[in-house]
Amino acid sequence: MSAALPAPRDERASDRFAARGGLLLTGHPDGRVSLVQDALLVWTATGTLLHAGPATNEFPDAKLVAGSDRAMLLAGFWDPHVHLPQLDLAGRHREPLLTWLAERVFPEEARHADAAVAATAARAFFDALLAAGTIGAGVLAAPFEVSAVCALEESWRRGVPCRCGPSMMDTHAPDALLADTEEWKTIQQRLFGRFAQDAAIVPRFVLAASDGLLACCGEMARSHRARVLGHIAETTDEVTEVLRATGAPSYTEVYERAGLLGPRTILAHGIHLTDAELGLLAFSRTVIAHCPTSNLALGSGRMPLEKLRARGVRWALASDVGAGPELSLLHVMRAALRVHRGQARLAEDEAYWRATWAGAEALGYGAERGALEPGRQADFLVVERAPARVRTARGAIRALIERGAGEGWNGLFEAVYIGGRRVL
Repeated sequence: MSAALPAPRDERASDRFAARGGLLLTGHPDGRVSLVQDALLVWTATGTLLHAGPATNEFPDAKLVAGSDRAMLLAGFWDPHVHLPQLDLAGRHREPLLTWLAERVFPEEARHADAAVAATAARAFFDALLAAGTIGAGVLAAPFEVSAVCALEESWRRGVPCRCGPSMMDTHAPDALLADTEEWKTIQQRLFGRFAQDAAIVPRFVLAASDGLLACCGEMARSHRARVLGHIAETTDEVTEVLRATGAPSYTEVYERAGLLGPRTILAHGIHLTDAELGLLAFSRTVIAHCPTSNLALGSGRMPLEKLRARGVRWALASDVGAGPELSLLHVMRAALRVHRGQARLAEDEAYWRATWAGAEALGYGAERGALEPGRQADFLVVERAPARVRTARGAIRALIERGAGEGWNGLFEAVYIGGRRVL
């Protein structure tokens, strides 16, 4: 028999709030994913969870603000690699990486030098991000200070955890998108002064960043203990050109000699890496953002998950919009499960864990977010109708993916809560 629901009360008179669900799905820091039936979340006015588990009468004064016994509650998604100025390009083009950048991305990003365009784009991006159920992200802005400022201001206004910086380039791109190393250093210092560690360092990729810019980025990352967002070994053509242009033994060693590898660095793709490079990434505890939908769209290849596992490389799932066609991490999970089938072991529960806690941890929020456990923040999604007749976490995740594929990826969530506050 179900425990009694918390009695509704005037919100101003209570400092405890609750959400009810027929199902509760969450990952945990140790890699487990649990499914609780007849579940209850209870949190304080500051968003700290007091209870995340089976329904109980222990909190009779908590005000019920979300869910029902027919709903599903689940930990929200975290996207460690997504391009804000490319949202309008998502799903519209399928072509090789370097062509995609030159013909689609750079012209689109040039528009974001205008403050009005940047502000409008930031609002639209966070609207779409929350609709997809993503409650935290590593965001690559356009190569302009104003683009990063608008994104970070919007994330702060909405309470969305976010690391963001301008995509820095000083070579091999249109002049309007370039700045020299000293200009980028000055811009980045202003961002640190205003947004502290939410300001990420984003050297776009090796072909668009000189040795001097990369070294400067490495120095700033060390001195500010900042997150680094970037790309590595996405296509064979890119890798060949990097080795030719730099004379380095490998793509990864370019980042190593610049001081850009480490536990606060997230590099997207990692498809075409040697065993020695994977060893460097594992030793430095660098994170790979695995972007299967983007890799499929641009024909980049399959990330060799089995090799990353063998070497112990950290990784999380990411959308990489706009090459990725959808912001939905459920959509990304489905692609990951399909692309690795018969090649590497990956089940639904691990895919969910890689799209939630693993991303939060990579972005530096793992101590207090990414899982629904007492002491952590109440960051969760509400599905109005829980999947029927499921008894396992894998079954619940499979049912959500099937529903998203059939009904649309961005209409699944009735409500989104971050830190106990409804944001959608």
